[in-house]
Amino acid sequence: MLQESARVRAEFTAKVTRLSAGRRVLPDDFTPSRIILAMLLKNRERLTPDSVFGFSQITIAQTAKALAARGVTVEVIGIPEGDSGTLPLPSCRAGIGAVVPG
Repeated sequence: MLQESARVRAEFTAKVTRLSAGRRVLPDDFTPSRIILAMLLKNRERLTPDSVFGFSQITIAQTAKALAARGVTVEVIGIPEGDSGTLPLPSCRAGIGAVVPG
């Protein structure tokens, strides 16, 4: 929607500015070039292709493919269970190509 609707972009950029108390200001024509999908790691230490359910692998791959066609890259990270707001270190990241090839 950020790529297709000027109204959605305006609402999104205003919300970012408001929620960050003005510390982050996006241009009016902002569209994402990268998104991060974060998955809660219940009972798992790390996010790996084998730790993601098959249906989720397919959904992630289809989403990444659709976004890539729009020039948006996708990164998938794991959030350890019980984490209180901090994102995991880069060593926990899994590239989308590793989740579902092709």
